[in-house]
Amino acid sequence: ARLAAIYARGGAPARLRAQKRAVLEDLRERYRSLAGNWADHAGYDRWFQGPLNNARFVPVALYGDLVEDFLGLLERCGGDFRRFYAEVARIGRLPRAERPTALRRSACTAPTP
Repeated sequence: ARLAAIYARGGAPARLRAQKRAVLEDLRERYRSLAGNWADHAGYDRWFQGPLNNARFVPVALYGDLVEDFLGLLERCGGDFRRFYAEVARIGRLPRAERPTALRRSACTAPTP
């Protein structure tokens, strides 16, 4: 949201890059602060040590967008992970463009393996 606000305001490219760097460094610092409270758990240290760019953020955003859909599917499968995984496998065999709709609409009809 902070980056979106920066780009929405616009401005000189050099200024936008500097503001983006500041936001990303703040994100790293906030992570370090949070991770400092975790005993013997590296969490996402390796992820944060790499470059923070769109190529790194897109998979995270896509995952976040699908969490509710997968939780809904698990519920429709009655919490039965075998049925859930069978249904996910069935959906995974569909053409890519059909998968999001199938995930949201699935009644968990895949037979239990």
